[in-house]
Amino acid sequence: MSRKRITILSVVSLFLIVYVSYGFWIAKDVKSILTVGMQPDSSYEKYMSDQAYNRLNPLRNHMTALSYTYKPGDHSVGPVFLFHFFFIAKTSTKQSFEFHDASPTFGGTEVVKMTTKLKHGRWYATKVHIAA
Repeated sequence: MSRKRITILSVVSLFLIVYVSYGFWIAKDVKSILTVGMQPDSSYEKYMSDQAYNRLNPLRNHMTALSYTYKPGDHSVGPVFLFHFFFIAKTSTKQSFEFHDASPTFGGTEVVKMTTKLKHGRWYATKVHIAA
């Protein structure tokens, strides 16, 4: 192989490694954002905007009027599908939840589409859309 071809393959490989690594980082932070968003009275400001929290949180989005306790075992997040350009990302995932200590029990499965941006070294949700 020529030196030029090796250099091009090295640059392309490095780009793909960095791009995929960013993707794993974004997916991890999206799962954290969803966990914080489901918790009542959480300190969400460093994870997401008011609009995002109001869409994710069951009390804020009027899914329930009663208080509940967040239990990680009652909440699962599926694989995160994403498209990103290093400092901004569009993601889509499915989450399921069920809260047994509220009366009546409530929960469901929903598709969450989220726009995130890199802010102060972490991914921050700016906009959330939920489809049942």
